[in-house]
Amino acid sequence: MGEVHPCRSLIGTGRTMATIKTAIQDGMMKEWAKSGIKEVKDIKVDHMLHCLKCHLPQLKNATDAVAQQIAKAVIDGDTATLEKVSINCIICHNEKALVHTLVDGMPEKNVVYGNKEGAHGDKMFKALKKSPIMKESIICGQCHGLGPNFDPGEPHSVRHPLRELPA
Repeated sequence: MGEVHPCRSLIGTGRTMATIKTAIQDGMMKEWAKSGIKEVKDIKVDHMLHCLKCHLPQLKNATDAVAQQIAKAVIDGDTATLEKVSINCIICHNEKALVHTLVDGMPEKNVVYGNKEGAHGDKMFKALKKSPIMKESIICGQCHGLGPNFDPGEPHSVRHPLRELPA
């Protein structure tokens, strides 16, 4: 059995929430003039994925109402709500497990990807399939790389104090 990573709360460090709050209030609601966002009720999932594509990637499957609820919790500092929202096993071991999708296909629903094939003892995720990247740095680099992040409508370089390059 390999290294086990526990679920990680969206809160992360205090700096994480402060940065996401700034992105919402100063970025989305002020600087992004063409976004149509004036208040929380205007926020859509796509807006929140600017930060949450890595901090909460499963949001892409949620409704705009959920994105608004998370945005409001961030702005209000509602840690009780935010502690319930986490990155779980499925993010790395399903959603991010295949990157060469034209060769390997898209990740299959109800499959856990790892370093071997076989049965998986979960009621929902019953199959275990091999991911060609599970032992490679690209599995982590999808979120923990240095960027730039060109997916959102406002591209940005990923800046993180633990990933800063020496001068």
